[in-house]
Amino acid sequence: MTERGMEIDDRPAPEEPQALIQRAFDVARRDPDQAEERLREAAKAAPEDATVRWALARFLHDARGDVDEAEAVYRAALELDPEHSAALSDYARLLHYLRRDLDAAEALYRRAVEARPDRAEPRCDLAYFTEQARGDHDGAEVIYEQALALEPTHPDSLESFARFLHHVRRDA
Repeated sequence: MTERGMEIDDRPAPEEPQALIQRAFDVARRDPDQAEERLREAAKAAPEDATVRWALARFLHDARGDVDEAEAVYRAALELDPEHSAALSDYARLLHYLRRDLDAAEALYRRAVEARPDRAEPRCDLAYFTEQARGDHDGAEVIYEQALALEPTHPDSLESFARFLHHVRRDA
């Protein structure tokens, strides 16, 4: 007690959710249990933060292979922020590769592009999907070109478009 009669809380202040996310990803490879604990702690500390939910979903999907829980957490992230581009793209990947729900995946990839019309990455994801899942090479080429028009030095777009041109368009 202080002289004013108030108790002093000497516990350390809780970490900000973003700091917990970063620390979780820093330890994920060497200690996935600790990483998961930190991400769940961040989710508890910031129940309205879509980015925290996205980070947890991505960890569950990528590191744990827990598709069912990852899907539920991606949905929770998108309920909090329907335009969270990373959550849209990552959930689309889950639906594309693991659930084989191509129509739902495509809708999410397109929503990610709409959410971030100024960024190359969502377009690159959509272009790859259009090429691989739909077999629409003309459509994919247009989308790759749009991505590079937005960010001419975007590494993933450059690499994906170069691969596309080499493997798909070399005979054209």
